[in-house]
Amino acid sequence: MSHVPDILKTLLGSSLSVITLYLIDKKTKLLEKIEFLLLFFIFLTLGIPFILYHNPGMVIDRYLKLGFLIGFFSYLFSNKLR
Repeated sequence: MSHVPDILKTLLGSSLSVITLYLIDKKTKLLEKIEFLLLFFIFLTLGIPFILYHNPGMVIDRYLKLGFLIGFFSYLFSNKLR
């Protein structure tokens, strides 16, 4: 994926994250049951090292992982604002 521009990788990651969370939430209503701050803490704790650790040979690169986190937080915030 080295020939794909970084912004497209970020958009792809965020799109996949939002779609996945939407499908999970639609089936299980999981986000209504779990406290928002607990989710925020867990994904901040796990997400930042996930982005920072990068091996040049990895298929999932830093920008795709950043997109996953952006999509996750945007879905959470939009879900909590409803």
